[in-house]
Amino acid sequence: LIHFLKGDSGVHSIATIIRFAGDPDPNQIIYMYSALWGTQQLITVFVFAAVLLRYRNLLPLMYLLLILEICFRMTVGALHPMGEEYYARTPPGKLVNLPLFLVSTIMLFLSLRIPGTWRSTAGGGA
Repeated sequence: LIHFLKGDSGVHSIATIIRFAGDPDPNQIIYMYSALWGTQQLITVFVFAAVLLRYRNLLPLMYLLLILEICFRMTVGALHPMGEEYYARTPPGKLVNLPLFLVSTIMLFLSLRIPGTWRSTAGGGA
């Protein structure tokens, strides 16, 4: 919602990307693209919520899509790197890429397991 609704799309207030000077204001283009990304994120949340509430058999697909999105995000960061001179501090989105990738990968594997195949042997079972 921040990317979609906030005046600066969170670009300055959260990601701490510097403001650019120019006429016309180049920041407006940055805000617009960030807001478009916010709409994509909202649509994704609605689809994920529908899967979680109604179509749980699609959970592995949702984790796979999340993993792909993170991979594309990291690829874009590598293809179009922004050095530290563009930030007041490292944006939160940049910090969570790797942890979110690892958690999503684990959750994908857990969502693919067959129920009952990972039984505990604790307690002296047969």
